[in-house]
Amino acid sequence: VLGSVLFTRLAPHRRHRLPALFALCAAGFLLMGLADSLPLLVAGAVVNCVGTGLLLPSLVTRAMSLLEFADRGRGMGLWTAAFFLGEFLCPLVLLAGEEPAGSLASAVALLGVVTAALAAALFAVTRRPALAGPPEGVRR
Repeated sequence: VLGSVLFTRLAPHRRHRLPALFALCAAGFLLMGLADSLPLLVAGAVVNCVGTGLLLPSLVTRAMSLLEFADRGRGMGLWTAAFFLGEFLCPLVLLAGEEPAGSLASAVALLGVVTAALAAALFAVTRRPALAGPPEGVRR
C-alpha cells in the first residue's frame, strides 16, 4: 500500500525508475533470503513490498503508454492475466528451487540475485541515449 501511495508522488517519465524499483525489490528478496531472524525477515518483506507497490503501477503505466487508446482495454486484460499467472507460478518455482538451492531461503535469495541482474540490465539499457524518431515522412 505504501509503495502504491508513493507512486502518486513520483515525477512522470523517469528513465531510471524501473531499474531502481527492480533493485529495491531485489534488496527485499535478498534480505528475506539471508535473514537469520524474524525482524530482518519482516524488514526484507517490507522493503520488497514497497518496491513492488511502486513497481506495479510503473509497469502498468509504461505498458499502457505503448498502446493505442482503443487497445488499452485488451492490453490491460492481457497484462492482468500475465500478472496473476506470475503470482500463481512464482511460489511453485520457488518450491521447485528449494531442493537445488538447499533451502527455501536460498531460493528466495537466488530470486533476489536474478532480480538484481534484471535491474542491472535495465539500467544499462536506460543509460543508452534515447533513439531519435523515424526520419521525416517515414511511418512506423
